[in-house]
Amino acid sequence: MVSTKRTSLGDFMQQSLDKKTSRGLYKSWPSQHLRSLHFLPLLLRSHLPPYQALLMPVFQVPILNGKIRRTSDITLNDHGGFGDVFAGEYDDGQTTCTVAVKVLRPRFKNDRPVTRDNGQRREIKLWKCLFHPNIVPLLGLTTDFEDPNPFRPNLPGIVSPWMRNGNLLTYVKGRNLDIAQLLKLLCDVATGLAYLHSSLIIHGDLTPANVLIDEKHNACLTDFGLSTLTGGLEDTSYWTSTIGGAMRWRAPELVPEIGYAPTTHFVPRLTTECDIYSYGQIVLQIISGELPYYNIKHPECIRLELFKRNRPNRPVHCGRLTDEYWALVNKCWGETPGARPSATEVLTDVNGLHCNALARLV
Repeated sequence: MVSTKRTSLGDFMQQSLDKKTSRGLYKSWPSQHLRSLHFLPLLLRSHLPPYQALLMPVFQVPILNGKIRRTSDITLNDHGGFGDVFAGEYDDGQTTCTVAVKVLRPRFKNDRPVTRDNGQRREIKLWKCLFHPNIVPLLGLTTDFEDPNPFRPNLPGIVSPWMRNGNLLTYVKGRNLDIAQLLKLLCDVATGLAYLHSSLIIHGDLTPANVLIDEKHNACLTDFGLSTLTGGLEDTSYWTSTIGGAMRWRAPELVPEIGYAPTTHFVPRLTTECDIYSYGQIVLQIISGELPYYNIKHPECIRLELFKRNRPNRPVHCGRLTDEYWALVNKCWGETPGARPSATEVLTDVNGLHCNALARLV
């Protein structure tokens, strides 16, 4: 008889690392001390043109049916958006560990489950190819996850590690962090974003809710690209639940400018520059402690500010948001998308600010 024991997430991933697909590719995210080895295949293809790199074999996505048990009926709101997230337990008969299961919301009542569409499976496989300390890893999929609503069938879900420290906003609010610690987290976000962009991936929904904190207190991006799984930008449901729901962090070019004609032909287009604008909003919120457009309470009024191309006001009575940090925010808010820095340039700037903050603490 095989005895069951509870293992850490790192041990679970290490064991998964030893299991290879028929192509000899590792299935799961490695533990911390083997990540450098796991990066090697990506480093070897880093010199290739993007189209050749993307044509190389991708990692297989494990199907974890029968191995995930729901342990909570409560939907979690601090593990990213785009779906209902439940706590679950992975158990393969030898090891167990806590995981998060995200059940993506279908756009319409009769929609097919998101993980059964071939194009959407390709998007999820692309996520599986990403390996970086500041990216939440994809552990696998489950198509038999028990829905807590007895009137709904079991739904497909995306399985990722359980982040017990919650998202960036709840983490910062629950601790008295100094400016150097805040800048370190912002460096993590910029590092993850630069990695996504170098992999030709646009996040598309960069908010503090979609930045999770791992057990080593590193900030990790999640929910990148999931907008393509839940519907196109022109889809009304996308605007209602996603862009409308996080309007405070949205780039202004995602809504038509007042005077644009004809508005019926306007189609928003996500770009890497949209992510940079959203990153500026995160910097503003994390350093100042105030929401973007903190002085505006109603979401529809925020939409109007975007129509007018008005940026958020600088929070008053916030001594921590000094001119150098405010300058970084405005740099990310470039008047036109082309005027904004790349994620790599932003990372260089934030790293410099972090080093300066550390020096002032000595």
